[in-house]
Amino acid sequence: MSTIAVNRSGRVGVVLVMHGTAGGALVDAVAEVLGAAGRDLDWAVVDHAQAEPRAALASRVAVASAGVDGGAGWLYVSDLVGATPGNVCVDAAALARAAGRPVDVLFGVNLAMLVKLASLDREHLAPSELVAGALETARRTVRALRDTACGGSAEVLAPASERTRTQ
Repeated sequence: MSTIAVNRSGRVGVVLVMHGTAGGALVDAVAEVLGAAGRDLDWAVVDHAQAEPRAALASRVAVASAGVDGGAGWLYVSDLVGATPGNVCVDAAALARAAGRPVDVLFGVNLAMLVKLASLDREHLAPSELVAGALETARRTVRALRDTACGGSAEVLAPASERTRTQ
């Protein structure tokens, strides 16, 4: 299934291409988190069923891209690097780049990243700047909670790249 909203002129088009119905569910969650501001997202969502041929998915992504083309390029958003939805995004990005259009692909998306994307100014930011904002949000928000002792207090762990080594 595909959901396409018409993009406002001058904005970077956002196309989510994900396994199953994850894209639509995440967009619904963004709308829930942001309230009224999240209900007016002009993003395209392209769901990928496991049995769908790659060429069919690529065709639907092309249609979705045209539907959200505001003239400022595209940001393709996918769940997994190396899987069919992500690979189709890479192919679509290559075609856009060959045509001289600004484009980026963002993998491993989560709800916090999409909420951030929804709040960024797509009329004045390039796709690469949108990616930077989403990645910064992921860096700040992805954490793990680990019990430090049975029934004891808990410790919030930052990604290894943010932890300092003590020996």
